[in-house]
Amino acid sequence: MAARGPGTTMGGAHLLILGAFSFSVVGIAVVLPGSLLPVFFARLGLSLSDAGMFLAAQPLGHLVAVLAAPRFFPLVSAHRQIAGACLVLACALVGLGVSGSWTGALATMAATGLGIGVLEVGTNTVLLRESPTPNRTLNLTHLFFGVASIVTPLLATWATNRGVPWPWLWATAALCAAVTGTAWLLAASRPSKAESGVALATVPARPRLSVVMLAVAMGMYVGAEIGFGSWYTKYLTTTLGTSLPAAGSGLALYWAGLTTGRLTLGVLAPGRSSARFIGGLSVAAGCLASVCLLAPSPAWFWVAGAGFGAALAGIFPGILALAGHWYPDALARSTGLLLAGAGAGQVVFPWVAAIAAEFVGLAPAMWVYPALCFGVALTVRLAATLQATGR
Repeated sequence: MAARGPGTTMGGAHLLILGAFSFSVVGIAVVLPGSLLPVFFARLGLSLSDAGMFLAAQPLGHLVAVLAAPRFFPLVSAHRQIAGACLVLACALVGLGVSGSWTGALATMAATGLGIGVLEVGTNTVLLRESPTPNRTLNLTHLFFGVASIVTPLLATWATNRGVPWPWLWATAALCAAVTGTAWLLAASRPSKAESGVALATVPARPRLSVVMLAVAMGMYVGAEIGFGSWYTKYLTTTLGTSLPAAGSGLALYWAGLTTGRLTLGVLAPGRSSARFIGGLSVAAGCLASVCLLAPSPAWFWVAGAGFGAALAGIFPGILALAGHWYPDALARSTGLLLAGAGAGQVVFPWVAAIAAEFVGLAPAMWVYPALCFGVALTVRLAATLQATGR
C-alpha cells in the first residue's frame, strides 16, 4: 500500500462524510435524467433510439474522464480534482435545465459524465488509500448513492407533477454539486505531491489481465444497474400502464433496495472482498431481475425490483475493493480502469436495449439486464483464476 505521509490521513468520520457528499451528488446526477426521461421525450420529441443516445452521452463523458483523471494525480491533489469536477458537474446540470434542443441536451449530458467521472476516481482512490476496511467503507459511502437515488425520483416526479419550473429542478441539483465541491476544498487533509503520485508511478505499462476482466465485469454490472434504473419509469408507464408518479415511487423502491443492501453490507460484509462474495450477489441479482420482467402487475414488479436492487448493492464496491486488495500499489490506475469499464457498460448496454426495443419492443429488450448479471458472476470468477496464476 502506498505510504501515508505525516498529516495526510483523514479521520474515519471525516472520510465517511466526504464520501457521502460525493456519492450523493453522483446519485442525483445519474438518476435524475432517467427519472424525468418521459418529460425529455415530450419536451424534445425523442424517439426510443434518440433516448438511447441521450442516456449514453453521460457515460461516454464519464469514460473519457476516468481514463484521463489518474494521469493528473501526480500533478493535482485529489481534493482539488474532486472540487473541479463538482464545478463542471454543477454547470452541466444547469445546462440540462435550460437546453431546448436534443443536441444541446446531448452535449450537457456528456458534460455531466465528465464531472461524475473525475469525482468518482478521486473519491474512490482516497477511500481505498485511507481506509483499513475498504469493502465496508466503500459500501457505507456508496449507500449514499442509493439514498440520493431514492429521494431524487420521488421529489423530481412529484415536483414535475405539481408544475415546478423545469430549470429549478436542475438548479437544485447543481447547488448540491457546488456544496460538495466546497466541502472537499475545505477538507483539512492535504495529500503531498509524492503521495498522490505513487499509485500511478508504480503501475506497470500494461494492466494485468485480471484487472481488465474486473473492468469488463464492472461494465456489465453498471450496464445492468443504471440501464434498468434508466428505463424503469418508461417500462412501467408503457408496458404496465402506471402513471409517472407511481412509476417514480417504484423506482425509489428499487434504489431503496440497493441502499438498504449497502447499509447492511457496510456493517456485516467482510473487510476485504472476494470473487465468491461478488459472484453470489451477481447470481441473486440475475434471478431477481428475471422475476421483475415476469411480474404480472406493477406491485409484483416493485417488490421484485427492490430485491434486485438489494442484490446489486455490494457488487460495485466489492469489485473496487477486490482490485484494491489484489494490487494495492496501483490504486489510481486500477480504479480508473474499473470506472472506465463501468462507463463503457453504461454507454453500450442502455443504448443496445434502446436499439433492440425499436425492433422487438421494450419488454423483450429489458431481458439484457438479467443476462448481464449472470455475466458478471462468470467474469469475476475468470478474473480470480487469472489473478491466482499471476496474470
